[in-house]
Amino acid sequence: MARTFWQGYQAFLTQARLWTGESGERPVVEAVRARARHDPDAFHAWVQSQGWGRAYVERHLLYVVDHPEEVRELLRRGYPARRIPLRLLDRTALAAALTEADWRTAVDRLFQGSRQPHWAGQRVWLFDSSPELRRREGLAPSVAEALIELVCPPGGFVVDPLAGSGELVRAARATGRRAWGGDLRPSSADVVQADVTDLLQHVPERSADVLILHPPTFGAWAKTTADLADVPHSEHYAAYLDGIVGFLLTTRAVLKPGGVVVLIARPPRDGHVFLAPFELALGEHGLTPSAYRLAVSRDGTEDWHFFIAQDTKE
Repeated sequence: MARTFWQGYQAFLTQARLWTGESGERPVVEAVRARARHDPDAFHAWVQSQGWGRAYVERHLLYVVDHPEEVRELLRRGYPARRIPLRLLDRTALAAALTEADWRTAVDRLFQGSRQPHWAGQRVWLFDSSPELRRREGLAPSVAEALIELVCPPGGFVVDPLAGSGELVRAARATGRRAWGGDLRPSSADVVQADVTDLLQHVPERSADVLILHPPTFGAWAKTTADLADVPHSEHYAAYLDGIVGFLLTTRAVLKPGGVVVLIARPPRDGHVFLAPFELALGEHGLTPSAYRLAVSRDGTEDWHFFIAQDTKE
């Protein structure tokens, strides 16, 4: 079986110790560098005697000692050196990818960068719906992935405290992001059973690059909310919007400064569709609206509105 780059590097260090008389990784490498500068003929003869390529030693092996620890750990695990984009490396994202159970897939996706579908940049997304999607108010996988690609960089951390069946959690993980999803009544193994008010018990403060709020639609909320008995019917929608603001205020603490909040909504269809209240709910709490997307099912029976805002509060 062919040896890995790291195994080759260890073999290089072994021979370099014998040649220089030094011990310890950095002293050995520094001694080889010094001989390469001051006696290049002897250096080239030694390299040739070991069967190595001169360029391979000079451009790769002699610089491993200077690599960030995250890269060295990746090499120790047997990852091919040629596939590591050193000049474009995001150390934080790489460190996060290395903690994943399937770290190799996470690293591959990180280094591949965004694979955003060509249509994800459009303002209106079309998707194929189904009775099951409509029943559980879930997002189509293609829409979930497009949203994640739009709002979160590879390696970023997505938090979805109203995750339901976990479409966005799965989309984030499948595209090289980290994700945590919670719900009071989860319907997927990808989602932790957790009350939104207890979010800080599960997610560290100021750790999320993206906070997603996907509350129940007004219709679903009105059917299950007992507190509406004493509220005039004309004020039910205002109470719903207040509930959304409550979700935002409860979960905001996990968002990093400068992070992104996504509010997913489906305004009631009663002859009029009012979108402004959703943007106002974000803008009144230190969030600057930055983008809007609309997802519509091909049969016209389902629509989702995505209000995207950035944290501007210190």
